[in-house]
Amino acid sequence: MAPPRGAPFALDIETVPQRRWRDPYKMDSDDIETDAPEGEAGEPVAIEQGKYPLKITGTIPACHPITGQVVSVSMGWLDDTKGIQTKTVQVSTIADPNPWDEFTELEQRDLEREILRESWRLVARALETRKVLVTFNGKGFDLPMMRWRSALLGIQLPTFKWYELLYPYRHQEHIDLRLLFSDGDRRARGTLSVWSEAFGIEAREAGHHVLGWALAGQWDELARYGTQEMQTLIDLYDRVRLAI
Repeated sequence: MAPPRGAPFALDIETVPQRRWRDPYKMDSDDIETDAPEGEAGEPVAIEQGKYPLKITGTIPACHPITGQVVSVSMGWLDDTKGIQTKTVQVSTIADPNPWDEFTELEQRDLEREILRESWRLVARALETRKVLVTFNGKGFDLPMMRWRSALLGIQLPTFKWYELLYPYRHQEHIDLRLLFSDGDRRARGTLSVWSEAFGIEAREAGHHVLGWALAGQWDELARYGTQEMQTLIDLYDRVRLAI
């Protein structure tokens, strides 16, 4: 297996459930996979928080292209003189930083299109300059979610060789650290924070806050979280790259 081809370009996305799939008045028992999660304050609250696996997808709504939306894409790379540089593309970089639900559903889709278009532009430029994409579960979630949300929104995708980016045992263009640590087993467990802490690297696990931040318009919190994720991914890649 050929080694990674260049400097790292880290990527991580954040998603939320589409409004329709967290509205307790538009859902019924035929939509959901299971009863309300144990310990929740009540069924409507669990729906509003997007904690139900849906029958149509088998997963919670934020994690599927049909029922979720991309609200933030964070990217990070190494600069020879400045060290780790990061950029987060989200609502506050495109429009007024309002709470997510203050935008209409049409406006939300338009914002998501702009987030995805700009993110693809940056990813394409990184790959053209022979950087290696570094993710954690990027082959199983981040890239497929971006790809199919883009298709559903009518966005023209870059002309990537998707097989090279998504094949679990190929690392030249895209290293999915989760698959690397599990020898390609897509069912393996172990989060980014668990692996990072094992290597003595600082990590923050706050994905459960993403919907709350978006609904409160706390885009700066989301950007700070993205910046921390980029630092963690690049530090972790640096620790393991010689073993790839």
